[in-house]
Amino acid sequence: MKSFLRLSVAASLTLALIASGSSGATAGQSATGLAEPVRIGFEVRNGQPVTASGEKVTDYWTPERMAAAVPIAGPASNGTSDERAVASAEGYTLSVGNVYLTSASGRDVRCSGGAVDSPKKRLVLTAAHCVRGEEGFASNIVFAPGIRDGVSPVGEFAATSVVVSPNWYIEAPDFNYAYDLAVLTMANGDVEDRPVGRVVEPFAIEWNTGYEHDNVTGMGYPGNPDAGGNQHHYEEVSTERGECPDHLEGECDVDNMVLGDFYCFSGSSGGPWVRNFNGEGSGTIISVISLGAEGFPCYGPYLDDELKAVFDWAESFSPE
Repeated sequence: MKSFLRLSVAASLTLALIASGSSGATAGQSATGLAEPVRIGFEVRNGQPVTASGEKVTDYWTPERMAAAVPIAGPASNGTSDERAVASAEGYTLSVGNVYLTSASGRDVRCSGGAVDSPKKRLVLTAAHCVRGEEGFASNIVFAPGIRDGVSPVGEFAATSVVVSPNWYIEAPDFNYAYDLAVLTMANGDVEDRPVGRVVEPFAIEWNTGYEHDNVTGMGYPGNPDAGGNQHHYEEVSTERGECPDHLEGECDVDNMVLGDFYCFSGSSGGPWVRNFNGEGSGTIISVISLGAEGFPCYGPYLDDELKAVFDWAESFSPE
């Protein structure tokens, strides 16, 4: 989770930059008339993404590296000045996990993510600021579903590509948080040789559903000491349309975002906001954890047609 203030997210080592099959960022418009999303593809050998040195990405992420991975950014919300804040409690579902990745500066870092349903069963959602910062895109990305005390019961899934909106990155050091969504396409798991959506129960997702929702659960792996590095659920959340806090006016662009009445911390970025969560894996994603500010609740991107195009683009490039 990032602060509203100037953002500096590191990302990327050796990547193949792909957009519409060419080496570059965006390329014209999609069939919907929207600017085509930006896609980064990673080298794959024998069905598995590999690091720059040729090592399988899932092998790169040893238990020691996972334990040492730093939650992206520091806590930007401490929950001290808004009485609406919903308390978190440790929870557990295989549909949510840690997203581990290597930044452009070579740091191993982590965010959160959630498996989402699609025809090919290979998609995971996270926050765009987790995977694309000022210095470029992240690499060595894996999703560890339901990880608890450093162990994922179903193993890890490595990303074959990542897709973000062309409007996410404006110009250094500015990003547009209304587009803070990334869609990862995943290879088969390293333990179970199947797509992630056939190993865990993926969430449904809906688009253009409005800003006001009740019975929402925010989920992720917050990095604050009280969380213990495990999955937390922010339950009985209500949402509304977000507006930039007065003291940050002109420094953030959140007027087209969803505001939830809970406090989120670094590490939880990218975790899903799920309506009507049943305690296991059923429910519908309406946003992901994006950002907060000191003493203010969480914001997430509104899932509109442009972000649906990101989702559809990722699905079109998913392996069969």
